[in-house]
Amino acid sequence: MSCHPPKHSRVHRRLSRRSTGKRILLTVSAATGLLLGGFEAGAVLAAVPDGGTVLYAWGNNNHGQLGDGSVAPRATAEPINLPAGVTATVVAAGGDQSFAIGSDAQLYAWGYNGGGALGDGTFGGIQTTPEVITLAPGVTPTAISAGFEHTLAIGSDGKLYAWGLNNFGQLGCSCSGGLVLTPQRTNLPPGVSAKRISAGNAFSLAIGSDDQLYAWGLNDNGQLGNGTLDFSVPTPAAIAFGPGVTPTAVRAGNAASFAIGSDGNLYGWGNAANGALGDGNVAGSHYVTAPESISLAPGVQANAVAAGSYASMAIGSDHGLYAWGDNFFGEIGDGTTRTYQATPKLIEMAAGVNPTALAKCAASSLAIGTNGTLYAWGSNDAGQLGDGTTVTSASPEPITPPDGRGISAIACGTSHVLAIGAATAPSITAAPDITVSTDPGACGSTLTSYPGIAVRGDPAPTVTANPGAPHTFPVGTTTVVVTAINSVGSATATFNVKVNDTEKPKITAPANLTVDLTSPTGATVTYPAFTATDNCPGVKVTSSPPSGSKFPVGNTTVTGTATDASGNLATASFVVHVNGAAEVIQKITQALKGGTCTGLQALINEVNYLSPAVIPKPIAQALIAGLTAARRVAGCK
Repeated sequence: MSCHPPKHSRVHRRLSRRSTGKRILLTVSAATGLLLGGFEAGAVLAAVPDGGTVLYAWGNNNHGQLGDGSVAPRATAEPINLPAGVTATVVAAGGDQSFAIGSDAQLYAWGYNGGGALGDGTFGGIQTTPEVITLAPGVTPTAISAGFEHTLAIGSDGKLYAWGLNNFGQLGCSCSGGLVLTPQRTNLPPGVSAKRISAGNAFSLAIGSDDQLYAWGLNDNGQLGNGTLDFSVPTPAAIAFGPGVTPTAVRAGNAASFAIGSDGNLYGWGNAANGALGDGNVAGSHYVTAPESISLAPGVQANAVAAGSYASMAIGSDHGLYAWGDNFFGEIGDGTTRTYQATPKLIEMAAGVNPTALAKCAASSLAIGTNGTLYAWGSNDAGQLGDGTTVTSASPEPITPPDGRGISAIACGTSHVLAIGAATAPSITAAPDITVSTDPGACGSTLTSYPGIAVRGDPAPTVTANPGAPHTFPVGTTTVVVTAINSVGSATATFNVKVNDTEKPKITAPANLTVDLTSPTGATVTYPAFTATDNCPGVKVTSSPPSGSKFPVGNTTVTGTATDASGNLATASFVVHVNGAAEVIQKITQALKGGTCTGLQALINEVNYLSPAVIPKPIAQALIAGLTAARRVAGCK
């Protein structure tokens, strides 16, 4: 057990009123959707709806509490990196400490380690980047709340763990000494586990599984609500509300505490000076040692509450924002400074905008609006308002991270802020239209991917395309529909894929052809067809002169043209030769010199066919006589 005595004598750090312009503590936040029953566990817990993932930090960084590896302050929201692939699901901020529960169920801590508040087994120094903290072997955190220099966490085993400064018994553990450097079990009553937790300035509050409120630690202002001003109470003890009333949400501030009862009323106790409880008191010293009902407005109950150093806020059942207490730095948000607000005052964030989540720094206020925008006001000495300046604002002003997204969860330390970016609906920048040519020998083109599509969204959207890739696109234009869907919404975009058929058909001509004339000027010729193939169906073939035309004596070139459906052309040709009369006579003469009976008879028939249209009758008669004599000589019958 890592329990150590304090390194030096330390009295409780009660805040100096305005000696340094900087006051201490506490942070509170809640996630949208957690308002009706108060807040989730932890004074600075914020659960992310549907997986918002970007972790931002800004403000004071003198102890590395922003987690960016430096100690330089930031006046605007900048992303903070957890390990690769890990996103923040819960955030908490203490004095100068920061915590996050990651999507890997690990607890991460960074910032100031005074009092051993980080829980890493060491004391003092700073941690400028997130480090993993182990509650116990096999135990992961489900809730986290950071006080000034001590921390509370609920484990997956249902147990409550605490570590850090323990000089007033604020850890509630069986520890000796004033420092506990690693998480230890808090001694709730047997059989009772913690449902809600909140760590304040050296004191702690928890709602048990028995629906009782337990309080322990420093009590010099009555902040434990046990009816006494006993200086400290080291063991968790139950606190009574009115008959039949149990707490549903609880918040520990600097020296005051608040709870929302099962009757819907807001209760407060502890230091009531200068309107800190909102009960109308403005006296310099006034303590309320047991829960008293605080009226937000007639008929208005409380949905959520956030406690700061000397000023607090609540969301009413009318969805209004109410604030009360010290307003020296404008943390009330009503446009004034250096005043006190003794009772809850309705504050307008922006026209038509209501709060959904709250967080209090020491002297600054933050709220998430129904429009998803973060609003901030109050002290800005370290840039904790996130508006790029260090100028105090007495009225809520909108704050937007550089990437433009909204905020889903917030947590505040003394003067630094953690926030988780809101989940965002998908957006698609579709690929530009794609134009390609057909693949060789194919009537289409196969695409294996769609370059140039950019899809954004948080959580990461599921992206589909119809048709998907790889896909073979036909010749022509096809519209691709891209759809992206996540838990927030969906988006579609389209682009076109145009496939041009640029491949020419292939055409084959018949062999050259020779025929005899059939008239004095030529012959009618029927020739074999051209043949053609193409990568796409629908190729058409024409020829000129067409088959069946009358060809003149001599050579004529016949050209065939193949045209595909896309207009691509290919040509081929052959020659038709028509023999003239002289050539026919020469052929006959040659036949007379050695013709066969059948050949001689065929020539007689041809001469008869050509006479008298082609061969004059006297010449034809002489040829026939000669051919007949040749047949006799040959012994033809």
